[in-house]
Order: sequence, then C-alpha cells, then structure tokens
Amino acid sequence: MIQTNVLDQPNPRMTIYFGSTTTPECFFSKDVTQGDDVVQPHPVLAVRVGERVTLQCFCPNDDMEYTFWLKLNVGQIPLLIATSLKFSSDAMFYNNFNSTRFQVKTGVGLNHLTISNIESSDSAMYYCGMRKDYSIVFGAGTY
Repeated sequence: MIQTNVLDQPNPRMTIYFGSTTTPECFFSKDVTQGDDVVQPHPVLAVRVGERVTLQCFCPNDDMEYTFWLKLNVGQIPLLIATSLKFSSDAMFYNNFNSTRFQVKTGVGLNHLTISNIESSDSAMYYCGMRKDYSIVFGAGTY
C-alpha cells in the first residue's frame, strides 16, 4: 500500500476500499482515476436563512451503483442525508432529512442536493459520494 499525506495534495478525495467482508481497509488517495471522479464544483457557498441552495455533484462514471449525500458538522459523526440508485429517479432520505426542504435531483452523471428555506442549523460540510464495485469515492465537499 502506498502512503501519502493527503493534506499536501491539491484536491484530495477519500476512497474507502473494502478488502474483504471482515476487514475493511480505509485510506486516503488522490490517485482516483478520472472515470471515478466525484466533482463538487463549489467548495463554499454563501446562503442566507430562508433562501434556497443547490449543492451540485457530478459523477461522470457510468459504472456507479448508487450515489449519496452526507452532512458533516465539526465534532459530530457524519449523517446520511439520502441515497439514490443508478436507475431510480427517487432518492431515499434518512436521519430526519425527509422533509420537503430536501430534494435530490439525479440524472446521467449528476446528483444534486437542493435545500429550501435554509435554517442556521443547515450550516455544515456536505459530501457527495458514489459507490462502484467495492469502493466508495467522495467529492471534496461543499460548505
């Protein structure tokens, strides 16, 4: 296994590889192939309370099995917001994100999360990810 300091990389992404059913291996890698890239083009978005925002995520790899969104607040565990299967237009919502304020738009190569009527508690880092084969690849995040 090659080790590298991801903080020295210009645009790190986290990839989790599952080596077996009993012993998952987890490491950071900047060497994700272009086809596996998950692109969140806006690292920071400024939005006022009450407004609406769309967090963009592009997954140009057609081999993905499903995509998902996570919310991460500093000092807390990540919360799963929603998952979307490759051939489904409907997202499954989790952890009290199933209100009408949260919508996921999926299509070929995209997985966008829209949050309406922004609340101050929505301020967090949001990660888009995808699963392909035995790996999970995350974008760089949007705050």
